[in-house]
Amino acid sequence: MPSSMKVRFLIDKEEKRVVYVEAGSDFVDVLFSFLTLPLGAIVRLLKMPSGLGSLDSLYESIEQLDAEHLQTEACKEMLLNPRSAAAVLCEDLKVKRIHELNPRTNYTCSQDGCLIHSTCYFTFQSKVLCSRCGKLMDKTWQWHKQTSKEGGVFVKATAEFMITDDLRVMPASLLKSLSLLKEMHIKDTSMLEERVMQFGTKEVSHLSYNFLIVDDEAQNEIKVELILNKKNNSLLYAQVGDDFTNHLFSFLAFPLGSVLKFLSDNMSPLGGCIQNLYSSIENMGLEYFKSEICRNMLLTPKLAAFFWI
Repeated sequence: MPSSMKVRFLIDKEEKRVVYVEAGSDFVDVLFSFLTLPLGAIVRLLKMPSGLGSLDSLYESIEQLDAEHLQTEACKEMLLNPRSAAAVLCEDLKVKRIHELNPRTNYTCSQDGCLIHSTCYFTFQSKVLCSRCGKLMDKTWQWHKQTSKEGGVFVKATAEFMITDDLRVMPASLLKSLSLLKEMHIKDTSMLEERVMQFGTKEVSHLSYNFLIVDDEAQNEIKVELILNKKNNSLLYAQVGDDFTNHLFSFLAFPLGSVLKFLSDNMSPLGGCIQNLYSSIENMGLEYFKSEICRNMLLTPKLAAFFWI
């Protein structure tokens, strides 16, 4: 039987709106795990057209690009199937459908001369060439991972949380619930209705969220030749080198949480539910997380080890 999570909704019947949601660590872990997804994985998850504008075009461009224009054939697969360092942790999520688009398979070189080394290299990516013999690393092996006995993934298993409809997450408390009622100008509690729902794979897959992307400030100049229409001064196309293209393609590998961290306070107001989710982690006490490492994985998610070659 598929796993599911119980979530309690408090509904304002008169205004037909969610006041807040009460959920355990399993549901909050799934919400927080969204921040570890690379942008390319989000495009794959939502499927094109994903509604993410230019990211769809960028992803589609790489799909259609012949592998001979990239450093290796594996580079193309890395951009289309990016993986974060938190992917291993996310295997312990109660509902992990969004993290199972790229099943984790491990590859080693099948040559005896390479296998006997004490430092036998391996990769999570197919079509990678062995750095010792130059042949394809195509031998698969099973990864045996021990599940945490403590339970929970990012937050402590015993913690209970409240979540607003704009994805502000906070530890559950009577004072917080009263504060939210006041914030939403609810005086007559008889108009509130409680509903309990089970969230499984289908419901998690339909959770929607918004995110923002802006260009980070480059420390080195990159030359770009723009071809303009002189009649209306509009851009026809740009001629660029490999340095600019590498920079552009790398956006798909950025985990969502890292993109949010890169955004400067001097830029336009962030807004959006996904920014509220990120800010919730920043503002929440460390005592609610399994460890500082787990918290940092959400605030500054990184690419998986051994991902790039």
